[in-house]
Amino acid sequence: MLTPRLVIVAACLLPALAACSSDDDGDPASAKVGGDLDCTTALTATYPDGTTVDLDGGTAAVRLGDGSGYTVYAGDYELPTAGIGTATLRPPAGDHLASIFIAPVNQGQAVPIDPGTEVKAGNPEGSLALGVILYSGKTGTGTATGVSGTATFEGVDAERLCLSIDYRDDATSLTGTVAADVYDSPF
Repeated sequence: MLTPRLVIVAACLLPALAACSSDDDGDPASAKVGGDLDCTTALTATYPDGTTVDLDGGTAAVRLGDGSGYTVYAGDYELPTAGIGTATLRPPAGDHLASIFIAPVNQGQAVPIDPGTEVKAGNPEGSLALGVILYSGKTGTGTATGVSGTATFEGVDAERLCLSIDYRDDATSLTGTVAADVYDSPF
């Protein structure tokens, strides 16, 4: 179930994700980040019905223009990246997708995210918020109740990121690591 809070976070990020591009044709599921950090996608999602799915088929990350926020996608299928961010990314029937939103809140001036940055789920005391929506086909599930966990930028540079996440809410969980190519937003 999508809560108003997660819908607002998603709606605020979508316009900022338009017109994304990347010059890298490498494999985003396994990548070097920051020159020397090896990172491999190994991410498991648990859905409300108890089904667990490994989301290691395709990844992508969209950086807000100032580097102060990201939307990270991981699916059990190869993600389409042409024009990523210009429309809502949803998996085909029978496939699964995690949308991880890391957005600035309560910031006077945007601060770029550096390696080692940890983002707490729930009502953040800091300047970044973490939200997760899990999709099974076109159906998305995310709630603001029972939220706990963190996401840590193990590495992040202009081309790739490595994000570890341990997230839970009353309906879902998402744990593991995501290696993703970074696509720029013009905003």
